[in-house]
Amino acid sequence: MRFQFSAHHFLPIALIVFFFLQSCATYPQNEEHTKLQIAFGSCSNQERDFDLFHEVVAGKPDYFIWLGDMVYPKEYTVSSLTAAYEKQYSKPSYAQLRNSPTKIFGIYDDHDYGQNDGGKNNPIKEEARLLMMDFLDIDKASAQGKTMLAQKGAYQRVQIPELSLGIYILDTRWSRSDLTPSSVQGQRYQSSTTGAILSDEQWQDFEEFTSSDSMKTLLLVSSIQLLNDSHHFEKWGNFPQEREKMIAKLERLASRGVKIIVLSGDRHFSEISQKGGIIEVTSSGMTEVYTLANEPNPLRVSPMITEPNFAVLHIEKAKNSFQISLEYIGKGSQKLYHTELK
Repeated sequence: MRFQFSAHHFLPIALIVFFFLQSCATYPQNEEHTKLQIAFGSCSNQERDFDLFHEVVAGKPDYFIWLGDMVYPKEYTVSSLTAAYEKQYSKPSYAQLRNSPTKIFGIYDDHDYGQNDGGKNNPIKEEARLLMMDFLDIDKASAQGKTMLAQKGAYQRVQIPELSLGIYILDTRWSRSDLTPSSVQGQRYQSSTTGAILSDEQWQDFEEFTSSDSMKTLLLVSSIQLLNDSHHFEKWGNFPQEREKMIAKLERLASRGVKIIVLSGDRHFSEISQKGGIIEVTSSGMTEVYTLANEPNPLRVSPMITEPNFAVLHIEKAKNSFQISLEYIGKGSQKLYHTELK
């Protein structure tokens, strides 16, 4: 099922080359262009009477990345998920973002995947992928669309050579093994010594993508948290062997001089965590927030942000320097927190 798009909408989209999977899209920058803004966020309920899309547009980012939970269906059915996507897509504030020069891409988490905390056994995952593609204006007949439909999941990759920047968007749902419920009160899940988050195919694709010596900065999009292992909800730590494998991979990249920044959502609050050369920026949520959030995280290096927000990376390359700063933005474009990512 396709949403009803207007001719006005198709014109700018036709002029934008979106991210090709596996074959790897390359986004050239003007030789004089040394700055890039990447906005990102998650957890935006289409039923709320407010959102932050106007604030995103006001910042004029080059890209906006959805980190998951783009919509919240009333039921986990194809019809309800379709209705949720259609409502979000047609909101005037989101239409303003869609029709701006900002390129939009992203990945589902669980609610927009059509199953709460869902994984490989989600009965409507095929339909959820198609609906996500429609929402992100990915033409199924294009090379990009055909590639996505041929693979196990919706993972994506992009390179910006002039900034030596690579972006890899993981699909942490499609092949993820079932979670193990915990019998401990107040603890939703416990870790499992078996099972996986990513398919072998996705691990191989990620390995190939990160093998280039020309990549100096990697943005790794993961809908669930990688570093924070101190809570008992969804996280990479529910499969310790997968978490250790990914951290080891990122540490190897960091040891050869690659700047590693993980972008995650899901939690309904925002924070920055750091483990050695790996920085994780959690941005959640644009409407859904847990205002009373107060949980330990020994890797946290920022305040917890518990009001509606999204984040923006400012990347600047000069002749002899390369700087990345981060800010969290709230309602009315209020700057909630700013830091340099070193």
